[in-house]
Amino acid sequence: MPIFGKFTYNGISSESFGNLILCTFDSQTERKTQAKETYKGETNPWRDIPAYYADKYAVPLTAALTLAKANGAPFSGEEARKIRSWLISPTGYRLLEIDDGNGSYEDIEFFTKFTASRERVYTGNTDALSFDLECNAPYGHTKERKAAFSPNSTITIRNDSDDTERDCYPVIHITPAATGTVKIVNEAFPGEVMQLKVLSKNNVVVDNQRKTISDDLDRFDFANDFNSNLNFTWIRLAHGTNKITVTGDCSGYFTYRFIRMVGIE
Repeated sequence: MPIFGKFTYNGISSESFGNLILCTFDSQTERKTQAKETYKGETNPWRDIPAYYADKYAVPLTAALTLAKANGAPFSGEEARKIRSWLISPTGYRLLEIDDGNGSYEDIEFFTKFTASRERVYTGNTDALSFDLECNAPYGHTKERKAAFSPNSTITIRNDSDDTERDCYPVIHITPAATGTVKIVNEAFPGEVMQLKVLSKNNVVVDNQRKTISDDLDRFDFANDFNSNLNFTWIRLAHGTNKITVTGDCSGYFTYRFIRMVGIE
């Protein structure tokens, strides 16, 4: 029965509900980690080796976790309701941080939702509460990192993702000091230059993963004008060192998370 100690979910610590321990009764020696599926063609009398197309992660991470009191006492009905309300109420994926006391999950976070709950009854009382959870991804992530830039500068971002062949797409926060054009290019992909027109003090947020842009004045209208303010080139971070040059009278910062190949159980 692995013991994980305390945890924080949706901004609320398990310590808010007393001296709880997070553990699992369902897996003694294994933790579910990553699995992949391969897309490939079929063999035939003239083709012994199938054509390879791509890989994808098979399923998101799932786990069955159990909460118990550190002193072994059962939960009252009110305590159980409050804990279920905390974990089951959120309708989307929320941040889960685990502190097992020995650093196994240091700098690792999960975006999860709890999908089911059960009561474990051993003494005629609610001795433990079990929950099924599902992550939004087949892996964990680092904590959010930030790299700031100043006008006409070059910064270095080290992508230390555990997936060495998958690029990371950061979010870029831009604060223009003057109206003009901002250009951003990663030396790892010299032919991919993002170029966008900005207005003085009109803050812009570029989400390269979702390929969306927002700003204070709602100038980036993809649906109506096909966006003459952007050249539709998106910035990505290759595994390893990325030297990124920002040209223009603006400051801001990049935010990003990298993949961590870990399980929860």
